[in-house]
Amino acid sequence: MIKYRQDIDGLRSLAILPVLFFHLGAIRLFPGGFVGVDVFFVISGYLITKIIYDDLSNGRYSIARFYERRIRRIVPALIPVYLFVCIGGLLLYFPSEGREIGRTVVSSIFFVSNILFYAKSGYFDAGAKTSPLLHTWSLSVEEQFYIVLPLLLVLILRFGFTVQRYVFVALTIISFGASVVMVRLQPEAAFYLLPFRAWELMLGSLISIGVVPVIRSRRLAEIVAGGGLLLIIGSILFISEKMPFPGLLAAPACLGAAALIHAGGSFQTLSSRLLSLAPARFVGLISYSLYIWHWPVIVFYASRTGELDRVDKLILLAIITALAILSWRYVERPFRKPHGADSRMAGVYGWAAGSFVAVTALALLIAPARQALWPDYAVPEQILAFQTPPRADMRNGSCFIASGAGAQDFDAAQCLSLRPNMRNVLLIGDSHAAHLYSGLTKAFPDVHFLQANASGCMPLGRFAGPERCTQVISRAFDFVAAHGGQLDGVIISARWKKGDARRIGDSIARIGSAVPITVVGPSVEYRLPLPKILAQAWPDDSGASSGRFRGEPGPGLDKAMRAAVEGAGARYISMEQAICPGGTCRVWAGKHVPLQFDEGHLTTQASRLIVAQVAPQFLFR
Repeated sequence: MIKYRQDIDGLRSLAILPVLFFHLGAIRLFPGGFVGVDVFFVISGYLITKIIYDDLSNGRYSIARFYERRIRRIVPALIPVYLFVCIGGLLLYFPSEGREIGRTVVSSIFFVSNILFYAKSGYFDAGAKTSPLLHTWSLSVEEQFYIVLPLLLVLILRFGFTVQRYVFVALTIISFGASVVMVRLQPEAAFYLLPFRAWELMLGSLISIGVVPVIRSRRLAEIVAGGGLLLIIGSILFISEKMPFPGLLAAPACLGAAALIHAGGSFQTLSSRLLSLAPARFVGLISYSLYIWHWPVIVFYASRTGELDRVDKLILLAIITALAILSWRYVERPFRKPHGADSRMAGVYGWAAGSFVAVTALALLIAPARQALWPDYAVPEQILAFQTPPRADMRNGSCFIASGAGAQDFDAAQCLSLRPNMRNVLLIGDSHAAHLYSGLTKAFPDVHFLQANASGCMPLGRFAGPERCTQVISRAFDFVAAHGGQLDGVIISARWKKGDARRIGDSIARIGSAVPITVVGPSVEYRLPLPKILAQAWPDDSGASSGRFRGEPGPGLDKAMRAAVEGAGARYISMEQAICPGGTCRVWAGKHVPLQFDEGHLTTQASRLIVAQVAPQFLFR
């Protein structure tokens, strides 16, 4: 039986609290709060590997008993969450959205939600980001690991410890190396899929099977534990979601968790005493319930309010904490303790199977039940259908490289080729450049538009980020340097943020004065996808309700960008004035056609409408 350690419960609190506050929007305080999930992976890898390894080594391992314990540990508390999500999907969402929620519930039940979210992941996928069960991807990764781990241990235990050690170390290194590579090539795969996360769990495994030498000096234990604590806190404070993650940036938090676990197993250090304090231990005890309840509560609340203010966050924190305590006290604890002998095992499996079948049936009924309760849904569903990105009209996959694709997908032969006997204009930027392409080709049929766009890649500075940024955007500027005399114009557009006005001048100067430059200012953005805002307000089609969901950037950034661009000698086009003339923002591009398909990107119809409106302002030769 594994020895209970108070400091590990305290470490769980250090994992869950940053995740909770990060998801509540305290990003300025905890910009890297999401690394708490990585700390959980190390803890889980340590505990579960130790249980299986010790049982196998002592000849008492039973795979049926192991999974019975896993069922008792995770399933009972999940069932109320699934029921809550199903009810929320029925009452708060449209039929098409309810159908998607049903899919995520079923995928979560069978612990493949990480694969579903990876398949759905992409730069424009607001649906995944606002899924009430998005957080279950990590549970799926863990359970998939627990399927592979026993098989691995059974295979290698017949060999000596030296072989066991080499196998675990080699697999950890391979998984880590794959994560480092994939976070640059396919960050969504690196984030969601087990092969690129296994190393985090296996760091815990290395400690539990004794690969890491025991610490025999209290002083060394204090240094290791203190360093581990600093690594986790430093990751929480200094890593941000804008950085490529997991990969190398996940290593400090994971190594920090491993260091705390390892040092705490040898000595009671100052760090372990801090983690063993009663408040930390209590938060650690309820951490699982906190984790599974916090995200659906936040998503359902925010689905009606958009961005959370301070009062909203305090209300949500109180609700989530109360639900977690109730779940831990009345669901987790009673079910975790086994009752009876082996004959009870069949009952546990039967109960779990019955619960899964019932929840699956309920999940699949969300959409038809919602449709039956609200028959007048045709127009809102028509509006919501515009949430599908117009990928072809943005030339996604060839001239516009979205997240999930790599720089190798950029078709330079097609996208950066000059066409004789036509004016040639190059469109540089991120997705907020790509959404202009359809409108530009419609408004200027006599112009050949070259295009070099990559999602999330700012045409500023050193073009940092994934390879699609460093290569695609750099290639565009290199092309201008080599062929500027043959170009009739350059258009730069991006999802501009505060501070970009100070840097845009450098990009303009880099292009130089040999070719006319037009910079398109920041688009109007909302805190929820605009189609959802308009569908929720239907039959009111005035768009008046959209104002309260208006997000950043605003008129202030638009003015700063104009001053910087014109001061650098380039032409500036204000999307703020084009979309919001007189301060009132238009929201429709046609009958039941929203202006934007998500929080900020233009639909094809809107691209053609807005570009035609501002066409005289573009500066071409």
